[in-house]
Amino acid sequence: MFKEVCSVLFFQLVGILNFREMKKLIIYTFILVNIAACIPKPIPLEIPQADNKVVVFSQIIPNRVMIVSLTRSFSALDINLADGDSISQDFLNNLVEEDAEVTISYDSKTDTLFSAGLGIYFSLNTLQTLGSTYQLNVKTKQGEIIKSSTQILDKIQFDTVMPIIYRSTKDTMITVRLRFQDLLGTNFYMLNYYTKGSGGGLDFNSFFKNGTNILTRTDLISDLEMEKGIYAKTVELSGIKATDSLAVSVSNISKEYYEYLNQRKQSGKLLQQVFNEPINYRSNIINGYGFFNAYFPDLHLFDLKKY
Repeated sequence: MFKEVCSVLFFQLVGILNFREMKKLIIYTFILVNIAACIPKPIPLEIPQADNKVVVFSQIIPNRVMIVSLTRSFSALDINLADGDSISQDFLNNLVEEDAEVTISYDSKTDTLFSAGLGIYFSLNTLQTLGSTYQLNVKTKQGEIIKSSTQILDKIQFDTVMPIIYRSTKDTMITVRLRFQDLLGTNFYMLNYYTKGSGGGLDFNSFFKNGTNILTRTDLISDLEMEKGIYAKTVELSGIKATDSLAVSVSNISKEYYEYLNQRKQSGKLLQQVFNEPINYRSNIINGYGFFNAYFPDLHLFDLKKY
């Protein structure tokens, strides 16, 4: 019945068209029919979910301790926002990996890290021997074994790091003038910019006397981008006021960590990825996700009110 109705309507339409219009209609109809015939039928796909594993994050606090954070991966489908836009506390509690055995071995000795709660473990010794290899071993309360290793690279230092503020009657622009020289060999660097406040990226340092760190920007640099082995640039910072405090750091990082951060940055801002699944990113973790690293930043603090 449907086909008969369509046929009647088609020939009624043809009857009111002149020859040229009818010719166009026939051509267009022929094209559409062929396109429709080329569209394949939908194929049902079942995409397997990635295994739930431990996610590792690490950071050295210069001249103090090493901190290792252990969380668990999850599927975005596991997030239940039925109670508005908030995520339940039970869900957040299940993300942290508590009661794990965490050790770091280096220079023929082993340190056992202590739990600070919320899946955070810290060493009591300062781990900062350049060139040394650090072996991470984790045993979860479920019996999972997670391993990784990393090496502390030579420290890179700024030749120049100076905020410059341009003030006008309409606007204020915050910039930072930077310069440092490339180390020998093939190198990769990370520039971080922090302000004082609440929230922000995962960072365990305490740069400011009052308030916590907010990671406002991360720049990743390969020495292939540096002209004659020199990085010299004036960077404009957005979202920062002339009354803020500012911390700027540069770190020499491994190629693997550079590629890992690049992958994460391409999928969004680094500081907005707390709830992103890390399963598709490069990793140096055996039987887990994330990245175990040990880099030493060259850090400089500024009170922008003085500039």
